[in-house]
Amino acid sequence: MLYEAVLHNTPRLTLSPVRPDQLPAVAAFARVAQHASFSKAAAELGISPSALSQTVRALETRIGMRLLNRTTRRVGVTEAGAQFLQRVLPALDELGTAFSELDELRGKPTGTLRISLPRLAMTTIVAPLLGQFCRAYPQIRLDLTADDRFVDLIAEGYDAGIRLGESLAQRLAARLGQGN
Repeated sequence: MLYEAVLHNTPRLTLSPVRPDQLPAVAAFARVAQHASFSKAAAELGISPSALSQTVRALETRIGMRLLNRTTRRVGVTEAGAQFLQRVLPALDELGTAFSELDELRGKPTGTLRISLPRLAMTTIVAPLLGQFCRAYPQIRLDLTADDRFVDLIAEGYDAGIRLGESLAQRLAARLGQGN
């Protein structure tokens, strides 16, 4: 009965959606919970145990409940902390996977490359090199437009253009061999 009275008289905390700045605190909590130690988790994260403890304490204050039970010798996950951990670990794993996938893309050209070029350039310069280019850069999708008209590369969404002897708008001119 007393438990029910306390439960029903406890003021409810209204939480706003998770803010991006809270993600490090959630990740810190998860690391402490997994290691059952502030010292081990702090060493892995490269921060002091005190800073890590303050981060987790701020998260607990924000959500209005304890996630970890602490003693001078042990750290344990509360029931609410265990439920929270069970829900956030897959999300944290997904974030880790997303960052790993980005790391794999670093330095590897990917995506669509849109190029406008005259028909003559397409048949004499580009077409003979297409097979070699596609083998060297399989993650690039080429969108080549062979058209003899002078196009506004920016207005029409092209990444680059090849022109044979035509004059270019001054703001679009690029000089080869000068690092531009």
